[in-house]
Amino acid sequence: AVGAADCGPGFVDDLSKSALFCASETCHAGGVDRDTCCVAQATCGDKNGAGAVIVAVGAADCGPGFVDDLSKSALFCASETCHAGGVDRDTCCVAQATCGDKNGAGAVIVAVGAADC
Repeated sequence: AVGAADCGPGFVDDLSKSALFCASETCHAGGVDRDTCCVAQATCGDKNGAGAVIVAVGAADCGPGFVDDLSKSALFCASETCHAGGVDRDTCCVAQATCGDKNGAGAVIVAVGAADC
């Protein structure tokens, strides 16, 4: 079977296409058979991958305590769609800041003080 590593950068294997025939007796998923066996891999900036509409991962996708990290928009998700509330959380999201830790994912915990208000 064709695996994600066979498809080349930016693509993953498409399990829904497993019964399709390749161009020859050997599949070349990273080449001539890419469209037959593979699908575009989603990114944090395009969570639907090969979908017609480009929609970035947003804070609501990340789940409680996390927000989207715009600096990660070019990073690849694990599959053809991003699962920011699950397997792709660390790839696309960052810990949300709180009043007790205004730096969120920063190394130093600093509470919001009077000067911040």
